[in-house]
Amino acid sequence: MLCKSHALGIQKKLPAFRPVSRFLRSSALEAVNLPEESPAEGPQNASFLRFLQLEVQFYASNGCPADALKALNYMRKIRGKPTILDYNHLLYHYLKARNVSLDHVSVVLNEIRKSGFSWNASTYNILTNGFVKLGLYNDAFRVVCDMYENGLLPSFTCLMVVLRKLLVVDDLVASVTVVEMMLKWGYIPTPPSVNLLILRLIRCACIREAFSLFYILLEKGFYPNLYSYNPIIDGFCKYGMNTNALALFACLRKKGYTSNVYSYTALIHGFCREGLWEDANWVLNHMVLDGHQPNVVSYTALIKFLCDHGKLEKAFTILHKMEQQKCEPDSITYNVIIRESCRQGRIVDACELLRVMDAKKCPIDAFTLSALVGALVDAGQAGSAIKFLRSVSAMGSVVDVVLWNIYFDCLCHEGLLEEALSQASKMKENGFLPTACTYNTIINGLCKGGYLQEACELFSLFEHMGSGPDMVSCNTMLSASCKQMDSSLIRRLLHVMEVKGYKLDAISYTCLIQYFCLEDKYSECSKLLKSMGSGGLAPGIVTYNVLLHSLCKKGLVRNAYKFFMDIKRLDSMFPDIVSYNILIHAAAKEKKNLLVAKLLNDIFDSGLVPDAVTYGSLIYCLCKEGSISAAMKLCCQMKEKEIYPSIVIYNTLLDALLRRRKFWQKFSITIYKFATGTAGQS
Repeated sequence: MLCKSHALGIQKKLPAFRPVSRFLRSSALEAVNLPEESPAEGPQNASFLRFLQLEVQFYASNGCPADALKALNYMRKIRGKPTILDYNHLLYHYLKARNVSLDHVSVVLNEIRKSGFSWNASTYNILTNGFVKLGLYNDAFRVVCDMYENGLLPSFTCLMVVLRKLLVVDDLVASVTVVEMMLKWGYIPTPPSVNLLILRLIRCACIREAFSLFYILLEKGFYPNLYSYNPIIDGFCKYGMNTNALALFACLRKKGYTSNVYSYTALIHGFCREGLWEDANWVLNHMVLDGHQPNVVSYTALIKFLCDHGKLEKAFTILHKMEQQKCEPDSITYNVIIRESCRQGRIVDACELLRVMDAKKCPIDAFTLSALVGALVDAGQAGSAIKFLRSVSAMGSVVDVVLWNIYFDCLCHEGLLEEALSQASKMKENGFLPTACTYNTIINGLCKGGYLQEACELFSLFEHMGSGPDMVSCNTMLSASCKQMDSSLIRRLLHVMEVKGYKLDAISYTCLIQYFCLEDKYSECSKLLKSMGSGGLAPGIVTYNVLLHSLCKKGLVRNAYKFFMDIKRLDSMFPDIVSYNILIHAAAKEKKNLLVAKLLNDIFDSGLVPDAVTYGSLIYCLCKEGSISAAMKLCCQMKEKEIYPSIVIYNTLLDALLRRRKFWQKFSITIYKFATGTAGQS
C-alpha cells in the first residue's frame, strides 16, 4: 500500500506519543463489565438530567474535569446513565477550555475504561480535534491511526484538519499515511493539501514517492491542476530523469490536462543540465507552437547552458531573440553572459552589456561587477580594474566585501599600498567591516612589497579584532619574517599561533625550514622534517625543493644530489620538474655535465616534460662550453614544442655570440626578439 511502502521509504521515525496514548488501544478494545446496580431513589426526570448535563458542561468548559466527573457520577441515579455520549460531551467541552492538562484528559479516559465503555467514532473525532487545537499534531495522528485499526470511520473534515497540520510541521511520513487512510475510505484529499504534500516530498528528494502518490490519486479520481504535476516534472528534470519528465508531460497532455510556460521551462532546464541542446531547443519551439510565450527564466536557462559550454555567440543570438520577442532580460541573464564574456577575455563585449544594463535601468549587482573586475585582473589590466572600481564606488553602486577584496588585491598588485590601507580605514568608518580575507589581502601585498613593519602594524590591529588573525594571516607573516630573518617577529607569530590554538601546518614548517636554511642550520631543518612526520604531516614537494634550492645555492651540489636521491626513494610523489631544474641549473653552473646528462635522462624516464627553465639551464650549459650552434638548435626545439624562450635565454645566447664576435647571428636573434615581442626586456 502507498502508506506503508512509501511512508517507510521516506522515514521510519515518528515522535513519541504523550502519556494519554496508553489509553488509546486499551480503551478501544477492552470493555470492563461492572456489576449491575439498582437505581437509587431520587429525582429521575428530564429536568434533573438536563441540570446535570449543564453542570458537566460548565465545569468542563472552565477547566475543572474533576468536578465535571462528580456531576457525571450523579447521573448514575438515573437508569441507563451516564453513557459514552455523556463522557464525549465532557471531553468535547474540556478540550475546548483554556488550560487543558493531558493528565486530566488521561483521568477522563481512565474513567471511561472503568465504566466499561468502548470509544465510538465521536470519541476519536473529539480527541483528534482537541489535540489539533492544542498543537499536538502527532498525538492527533496516532488517535486517527488507532481509529483506523479499529475499523471506525473518521470524518473527512477531521482527516483533512490532521493532514493540513502535519504538513505544517513537515511530517511527511504521517501525512502520506493519512492520505492512504483517506483513499481507503473513499475520501479524496483537497488539491491544495495534495499539492503541498507533493512539493514537500520533492524538496526532500522523494521524487519517486511523489510520483507514486500522484499516480494513485489520479486513479482514485483526483483531478490535478498545474500545481500538482508541474513540481513533479521539475523534480524529474532536476534529478536527471528527463525521460520520465517528458513521458509524464506527454501523458498529461494526452489526457487533456493543460500545461503552461513553467511546464516547458522545467523540461528546458532538465535538457540543458544534461547537455542536450537540440532537445532543449525543440521544447522551446514547441512551447511557441503551443501558444506559450517563453519567459525570461526559459531563455536564461538556454543562455546559461550555452555559456557553460563556451558557446558565447549562440548565447548572444538567444539574447537578441529575447529582445525581438519583447522579453526583457533580467540581471541574472546579463550576469551569465557577462561572466562568460569575461572568462573568454571579451571585456569589450562585457562592458557593452554593462552599458545596456545601465541604459535599461537593470540593477547592476556586485556579482556583475565582480565578474568584470576579475576578468580585467586576469587579463593583466589591474590598473584598469582599479579605475573602474573607483568610478563604481564614486557612483554609489553596490559594492560588497568580495568586490572590496578584489579592489584591495588590485591595489596591492600595483603597489598602491597606502591607498589600500586608507580605503580599509574608510570602510570601517562607514560601518563596513573588513573581513579576514580583506586583512590577509593587504598583509600579503605589504609583505610582497617589502613593507614588513607596516604589515606588522596591520597584523596587530587584526589581532585585536573579535576573530583575530587566521592561519592564512599567520603563515603570510611567518613567510615574510622568515625571508627577512626577523627572529623576534617569528617568535611573536609562533606565540600568537599557540594562543589561538593553531597547529603548524605544512606551509608553516616550510617557512621555518627556509629560515634555518638561510641561517645555514641544516640540523634544525632535519629536526623540523622529523617533527612534521611525528605530527602526521607529510612534507610536500615544495618543502623538499626549498631545502634542495638552499643546498644548491650554497654550492653543495653533491649534498643536494644525495638528499635528492634519498627523498626520491622515500616519497613516490617526489621529484617534480622544479626539483630537476634546481639540480640541473646548479650542476650546469658547476660544469658537472655528466650529472646534467644523467638528470636529463631521469626526466624523460619519469615521464616528466622539460619546461622553459629546463631548456634555459641546458642552453646556459652549452653556451658556457662554447657550443652555440647546439644551443641555437635547442632554442629552435623549444619553439617547435610551443615552449617560448624567455628573455634570459636570449640574453644568454647574445652574450655568447658577442664574446665570439659572431655579429650576424647576434643581429638575427635581435630581429627575432622584436618579432616575438621580447625586445627591450633586458
